[in-house]
Amino acid sequence: MIDGKRVKQVRLSAYGGRSCAAITEDDTLYTWGANFGGILGDGTTKSKTHPVKIMDNVKSVNLDAPAYAIKTDGTLYMWGNAVDSLKPTKIMDGVSDFSSGGCYTMALKTNGDVYMWDRNDEILKKPTKVMSNAKEVQGSENFGSAVTKQGELYVWNWDYKSGKEPVKIMDNVDTIRPFDTGMAASIVAITKDKELCVCDVLSDSDLKLKPNIIMIRDDVENISINYWGGCYVITSDKALYEYVLNHDNSGHISVSNEGKVMDGVEKGKSTAYANAVKKTNGDLYMWTDASWAPGYGKLYTETPKKVLGNVSSFDIESVFELNEVSAAAITKEGLLYMWGSNKNGELGNGTTTSIWKPSKIGTQSSSKSAVSAMSVDDSEETIEETLSAMSQATSISTAVKTKSYSKLYANTIYNFYVMKDKAAKDPLASNNLLYIGQKTASSKGAVAFTYGAREVYADADIFVAATPADDLRYYTPTIKSSTYTYAGKAIKPTISLTVHGKTLKKGRDYTVRYKDNKSVGTATIIIEGIGD
Repeated sequence: MIDGKRVKQVRLSAYGGRSCAAITEDDTLYTWGANFGGILGDGTTKSKTHPVKIMDNVKSVNLDAPAYAIKTDGTLYMWGNAVDSLKPTKIMDGVSDFSSGGCYTMALKTNGDVYMWDRNDEILKKPTKVMSNAKEVQGSENFGSAVTKQGELYVWNWDYKSGKEPVKIMDNVDTIRPFDTGMAASIVAITKDKELCVCDVLSDSDLKLKPNIIMIRDDVENISINYWGGCYVITSDKALYEYVLNHDNSGHISVSNEGKVMDGVEKGKSTAYANAVKKTNGDLYMWTDASWAPGYGKLYTETPKKVLGNVSSFDIESVFELNEVSAAAITKEGLLYMWGSNKNGELGNGTTTSIWKPSKIGTQSSSKSAVSAMSVDDSEETIEETLSAMSQATSISTAVKTKSYSKLYANTIYNFYVMKDKAAKDPLASNNLLYIGQKTASSKGAVAFTYGAREVYADADIFVAATPADDLRYYTPTIKSSTYTYAGKAIKPTISLTVHGKTLKKGRDYTVRYKDNKSVGTATIIIEGIGD
């Protein structure tokens, strides 16, 4: 959570994921990480290692070049080098989507009009209308593209100021993804009949397009294309297949089938270094096609590996030139987990240390965050030999043991610690922490941990600690009655609140205030927690 609020959207910047943005359940935008050119929008160019609030009422966000946000009322804001402003600057109203490529940006308005402008000259203040009746826009290095509401695919050269109009190259299109290497360009399209097609976008100086359309298969739901031309396809029966796109010396596209990867896939994303998919059961898997990729052997290999469960959405980014990979996932409860490269604080945990295991992110004190930021596997598999990302331990060298506990809070997540000294100044330091794991207690309050400390230590402290309750909305207060007779004065019923069998104390653990309780009608009792 961020500021005690669930997270509903997270986006990593395309430049290695060095900057991150998140939108919470109340539509508040937060950013953190690298702040080159003021891309975080906080009024500075200083990198941030914790989430910083930027603006309210945000529907969508992107921290690519340029950084932008669309508010819930459809207003488009941009910031950073694109508008020479370190804070969000309003550009136009009535925007439903946005895309960019090269030095150009495009806005799709709610009425279907497409506007485009050059971020490097004064035309920024005068966006130019390119076409109408669009439902989707996509930008790439060399060209812009759009799909109309009738399914027509149009493509145009970025040199729109010379009067070159968009050219129609295909019908019956549902959605598109550009594949643009800078030297040659193609569009991968899914038709309304679920056909997957690849189309050359070759042009001469007059933009006379010569499309070469290749139909690949006819049962496609979604696609993702990476820097190298790897095209991962999710079919109607939720299977994942890999194809490779290649441009020859003349710019013509060819396609090779690399075969089936796995079943039960709902969503996927492929980047220069890393691939990730969310399965239909909420499990998130990752793998890499490069043994030199950052985190290889720690987080993933060439074989898909489960890294987190109970996921609702995710994002990953990597850039070949920077040798960086970052990933983020939101669980179905709205908790944010991050992992990967962290040179600029992009993981949002207050450090610049890379972490190769999902870690929960939240604006708590640094010590409490370190204790609670562990990945939780929601499958039935036991979490064993889970090392703290803070300790960066590399091996388990002692005998495996089991430690059991009872009379704990039922159905509560517990962290299990083996330390040389739990009273140490920095208990999670690598020279003090011997093991850490995490499991959920049973309905009877019992839990057992199987572990192996990374070294033998005769007087080690071994203990469990419940993770802090994140949100009082998970618990139901007790009230004597829900109906009262109005007697001419404000009504303030007494409530009690119990968490894990313990009755909390008003004024110490929470506050109570009342709304609309001074006249006949429906009143509201508002309970707010105190502290963490």
